[in-house]
Amino acid sequence: MTDPLDEIEHPILAKTAEQFAADDAKHERIRAVDDQVLFTVKVQRWRGAVWVDADLPWLVAAGRREDGSTDDFYAALEADGKTA
Repeated sequence: MTDPLDEIEHPILAKTAEQFAADDAKHERIRAVDDQVLFTVKVQRWRGAVWVDADLPWLVAAGRREDGSTDDFYAALEADGKTA
């Protein structure tokens, strides 16, 4: 695939762009990750982790919400963080 990321249509990418467009918007931090500051993005069943560098948001990881499952995006992110 050679499409630029800003041209790919996906709900999590659109929500990330929308959520981080306003400079004064509040963001929820992912507390399970303590070596980097990552913020949540949530839309439909999609979940994401956003890292901000010089006011430029980067969607660094994404997955699906699977409530109560170890396959849940945020549960897996926390488990991977503890392993690392």
